[in-house]
Amino acid sequence: GATVTDVAKSLREWLFCLAFVSIGLETNFRKLLPYLKDGKPLALYLCGQSLNLVLTLLMAWLMFGVVFKDRVDEVLGVIAK
Repeated sequence: GATVTDVAKSLREWLFCLAFVSIGLETNFRKLLPYLKDGKPLALYLCGQSLNLVLTLLMAWLMFGVVFKDRVDEVLGVIAK
């Protein structure tokens, strides 16, 4: 049967989704349009996402290629057999 923790987790996830939907429904994009005309927010978004991508790739290389390299090689060796 479902425990209180399972029910609470499910409820938390649904309420979290509902919060984001509510924010989206409440947003008035017509009022935001003047701020988006010059393209600066798009440039900032692209710069932020590019930095995020570089940091994520760096962290993946550090973890899988340096810190846990022996374990990764071990697991890939088992898969290749």
